[in-house]
Amino acid sequence: MRGSAPLLVALASAAVVGEPLSPTAWAGVLAVSAGVLAIGLSRSATGGHPGKALRYALANAAIIALYTLIDGLGVRAAGNAASYVATLFVFEGVPFLALVLWRRRADFAATLAHMANAGSWHWSAPRPRSAPTPSRCGR
Repeated sequence: MRGSAPLLVALASAAVVGEPLSPTAWAGVLAVSAGVLAIGLSRSATGGHPGKALRYALANAAIIALYTLIDGLGVRAAGNAASYVATLFVFEGVPFLALVLWRRRADFAATLAHMANAGSWHWSAPRPRSAPTPSRCGR
């Protein structure tokens, strides 16, 4: 449920990471969460909020809070956000690409065969027609 993920992260950060929030930070988290929750829980013109949907929304918020905490711990362990993201890209992106290519190997093979027959092995990025300049931005 929108608004509850930041609250869950703030609650867990003191217990899990050992970084308690200041009273001012707590006031900000509570204000933002309360505002978003108030908007999210308001009844629409078509009816209320079924309990099952609220349970799924809270489960989604818990998952968001969990991966936010994991990412925070990962960045701290890596010492650099860019290296953490690059490591994630390699260890998650490359196996995912391999899985997709394996699952769609017939389509991939057909695409490679088509490219070989068409002689389109050399890809090039399209060139921009004109570059933005400060003199053009005001027009």
